[in-house]
This record gives sequence, structure tokens and C-alpha cells, in this order.
Amino acid sequence: GGSFGELALLYDCPRSATCEAMGEVVVYKLDQVTFRNIVVGHVKSEAAGVLDVLKKVPVLEGLDGAALRRIADALVPVSFLEGKRVVQKGDEGRVFYIVQKGRLRVHDIGHGDSEYQDKTISAGDFFGEISLLTGEVRTANVTAVTDCSVLCLSRDDFQNAFGCLKEMMKTVIRKRALHSIPIFANSKIGEQEISILADSFVTLKFQKGKFLEKVGQPNKNQGIFIIESGSVRVIAEDGNIT
Repeated sequence: GGSFGELALLYDCPRSATCEAMGEVVVYKLDQVTFRNIVVGHVKSEAAGVLDVLKKVPVLEGLDGAALRRIADALVPVSFLEGKRVVQKGDEGRVFYIVQKGRLRVHDIGHGDSEYQDKTISAGDFFGEISLLTGEVRTANVTAVTDCSVLCLSRDDFQNAFGCLKEMMKTVIRKRALHSIPIFANSKIGEQEISILADSFVTLKFQKGKFLEKVGQPNKNQGIFIIESGSVRVIAEDGNIT
């Protein structure tokens, strides 16, 4: 009754583990093409419900029906039981998720000593886009709070579907980051002000070894930073590194 290899049904990637027969073994195999043809056909049969979910996704606002249907056709539905870990922080990101029903908790968000508040997401919310946009590993854990269903896009399908929306996606990412930072999450700043702040960020690039800030020196780049890609080492006054 055990199984393995299910992630290969969703996307193309090298195997993440070696499976060795410890004796004579008989297995049943379902190939990726058959799986996708059957499941995608099932998704198409529920196209109206899927389209309703896609219309709730903020970053997809403004797309016409044809564009939404192209995205819907590439989606693969997956269900998770309450308590199941959907995304593991630190893993390579290969899948983009849209919540169809149920609730999930995004927790242990961020890197180093950056503090972000956990958040609960539900139908119409999405996650997993940061790793696919930046190539970085997963920056948070995602766990099912209830039994839930999500719609999945592989990395290639995500790039095809969202490539033209990359800048808009980055704005959404900045808004979500601001909502998770305690100084904003615990304030009375409204959604309109958060949107204005997210659109007001400027992009700065630093080469390896460049100091963004130095202890005791005036900060020419005074402000808050949200890391889009790469990593930053923080050295405290006492020499501790995070």
C-alpha cells in the first residue's frame, strides 16, 4: 500500500531519493502523461468552478476569459488532509499553488532574524510564487489547517502563464511581505496605504561583499528592505552573525 514518486506527476525534476527493492517487489506504475491527461480533463469538466477561483486571485485581475482558461487548463488539483505539510521551508520551489478550498497556515516566514507574522490563507489566495520568480529556496512552511484542495502549476507552466505578469506579481509579493512585518501588521494602516507603499519600493542591486548598512555609520539607504533574491548576512554589534 506504500507509494512513492507522486511529485513527479506534477512536474519534471530529478528524483530526490533512491528507492531500492529489498526483495522481490511488485509495483503498479502510473505514468505522468496519462495522469495529466486524465486529471486535466477532470479539471476542464469543473472549469466553471476553477475559473471562479482564478477570478479571486488579485494578480489575475484584468485578464480576459481566454487567458484565464489557458491557466485553468494547465492546473492540476491536489488535496491535503488537515495537518499535512504542503511546502517545506528550505526546499527547492518547483510548484505554484492556488487555494481552491480550505485553509492553510503560512509560518516560519523569512530568513535569519527577520520577524514575520504567521498568516492564514484560503480560497483565492496563492503561494509558492517567490521561489519560482527568484530561483531561491522556499522561504516559509505551509501547513493545511483544514482538509483543503489546491490547484498546482509546474515551474514551466507558471513561467508561461505568469511571465507577462512578473512585475505585477512582485508588487503583490511586496504587499504580502508588508502585511507580515509586525510594524505594519499590528498597525491601523489600511489596504490602500499598503498598496501605495508596495508600489513605492525602488529596486536596488548590490554585488557580493557590498555592505548595505554598517554599524555606527549614517545610512544613505535609510528605509526598510525586502529581499527579492539572494541572501544578506547580518552582523550585530557584538559580532554575532545571522
